[in-house]
Amino acid sequence: MPHLDRGLSRRLGLAAGGVVAVGAAVWVGGYALAGENVPRDTSVLGVEIGGLDAAAAEAKLSGALQDRVAAPIAVTVGPERYTVDPKEAGLTLDVAATVRSAGAQRSWSPAQLARHLTGGDEVDPVVRTDAAKLAAAVDGLADEVDEDPQDGAITFDGVEPVTTEALAGVTLDRDRAPAALQAAYLRGGAPALPARTTQPRVGAAEVQRALTEFVEPAVAEPVTIVAAGERVRVAPGAFTPALSLTGGPDGRLTPEFDTAKLAKALRPRLQDAEEPARDATFEIEDGKPRLVAAKSGRQVDMKALAADLLDVLPEATAAQRVVTASLEEAEPSLTTAEARKLGVKEEVSEFTTYYPYAAYRVTNIGRAAELIDGTLLEPGEEFSLNKIVGERTLENGFAVGTIIRGGRFAEELGGGVSQVATTTFNAMFFAGLKDVQHKPHSFYINRYPEGREATVAWPTLDLKFVNDTSYGVFIQTIHDPGDSLTVRMWSTKHRDVTASKSERYNYRGFSTVYDASAGCVAQGGVSGFDVDVTRTITEKGKTRKETFHTRYNPANQIYCRPKPAPSTGSTARPSAASTPAAADTR
Repeated sequence: MPHLDRGLSRRLGLAAGGVVAVGAAVWVGGYALAGENVPRDTSVLGVEIGGLDAAAAEAKLSGALQDRVAAPIAVTVGPERYTVDPKEAGLTLDVAATVRSAGAQRSWSPAQLARHLTGGDEVDPVVRTDAAKLAAAVDGLADEVDEDPQDGAITFDGVEPVTTEALAGVTLDRDRAPAALQAAYLRGGAPALPARTTQPRVGAAEVQRALTEFVEPAVAEPVTIVAAGERVRVAPGAFTPALSLTGGPDGRLTPEFDTAKLAKALRPRLQDAEEPARDATFEIEDGKPRLVAAKSGRQVDMKALAADLLDVLPEATAAQRVVTASLEEAEPSLTTAEARKLGVKEEVSEFTTYYPYAAYRVTNIGRAAELIDGTLLEPGEEFSLNKIVGERTLENGFAVGTIIRGGRFAEELGGGVSQVATTTFNAMFFAGLKDVQHKPHSFYINRYPEGREATVAWPTLDLKFVNDTSYGVFIQTIHDPGDSLTVRMWSTKHRDVTASKSERYNYRGFSTVYDASAGCVAQGGVSGFDVDVTRTITEKGKTRKETFHTRYNPANQIYCRPKPAPSTGSTARPSAASTPAAADTR
């Protein structure tokens, strides 16, 4: 093996040492030259901080990004755009850590020294994250984003089919969304968050199949229903509101009837074949309530009829579209035994109001009283005058009469029904039942007791109370046409009720109005005032008091003619014949 000359070996060693020495000198020089400034040409989110010391870089970065730090994070999921509050999501910019990561510190690392000497580049911001807040923000965003797929379906508007479009669902990926949301912070734009789509079980093709195979023949011809020997021809428009097609687990649309809606539509047509059940009730004989026994009836089995209809609806001809309805026993809602236990045995309250004759009052008061007469409230049941009497229409037996609207008399269907409301309210008041809703007239009408009266209007203004006793309450009305209305309540007497009334206070005067417009109704002026009525109820030795506060507005005195010209030197007042009568309506 050859040996190097000792001189050559020595020269090579000196040369290597020189290289190391030069490298060390460069390294030390680079360290000294680099200092603690950010490498030149360095930027964060487009903000240039190269060559600045740490403090200056932090100040510049904070100022330039202060709006972006607090700005909502815009993201998209599918075609929809959403925003997230970074503070609520626990995301903040760590400026100091960002500047340090940009190289604003001395380092003996050759790579770091080379970066200082050759220049920096774009540096990612350092984002601090509160994991719990970020997870909560993602959950909140998912509540907005997540939507179940929508299956195609078919309902009906009359006989016209109405299709529901099949739509895919979307679910935010809650595992991957936090990282994506963090990456979107400070970046601008509206990056898409990871989400999964879910296809509906029933698509457009299945909707079209159902339209062709079932819906079109279903509405093409009438159906004949045979019930108890009666043949009833039913047009498709009678049953389609109760018909719909919805998707099953197999992805096919299945027709079905809402039997309650079907019964409501078809029972009036089948009434000759049915005999309704009769609930137990009471009638008043010789001043005492007598129990009227319940009675079973018979009715079409709507569940079976619905199934039979579904079988024949796809048939093409009328001869094939015939079903025979089966009948079932109809049971009363209130049996004789149940009614006997209600304790309806004696009068617990009675109240009478009087009214001046008017043809519309006779009609409307009589009709409303007729509809209320015989109402039986079981324990816990609520009375609603609007529900029992219904809308005041010509078809429902009501006439046009005088009402109060906006503090003035006006003409409208149902005028006078508030006489029934007031009488019923007072009967309830002295029976000690629980008041739920009542509203006095806007101004005082002198034939009603102050603070103990009620007005009603369809459909919003109602008289409601609850039978809060453990007994039944049977309501009787007695109408003396053109004179009076009496309401009696029958139950078991166990509450003693008395009433007291304050003096009138807070008097308010009325104004005089001249109105020559069409439809004007003259009225006398009535002062406004406040009054308080206290109801004292004693039950099982315990007494409780309830105060009903009423504020009556003044009613203007209204003359249905032009305002007279000012007279000179005359102080004459309108004659008695030209002055409208005192308030007297409903």
